[in-house]
Amino acid sequence: ALMLRYHIVFVGCSLTDEVVNLRRNLALHFDTSIPKAYGLLPETESNRDRKDWLAEMAQIQVTLYDAADSEHEAVDRFLAEIAACV
Repeated sequence: ALMLRYHIVFVGCSLTDEVVNLRRNLALHFDTSIPKAYGLLPETESNRDRKDWLAEMAQIQVTLYDAADSEHEAVDRFLAEIAACV
């Protein structure tokens, strides 16, 4: 129900097949008129390869960040900027 009503940001979780399939089924059932979801993912070859597919098929707009930093400081900066906007 949340995915039908609110924009969602996936941070700190993997976009598993179960989540993606749920989004895809909702998009198909509601003619892609569900609120867009966003994912903040580390830039890896796998994530680069599926970025466009996630946007088209599951209505998840992916932003990739530099994964070289093992502390994921880019995620902390993203969350701080979001918090400043609220």
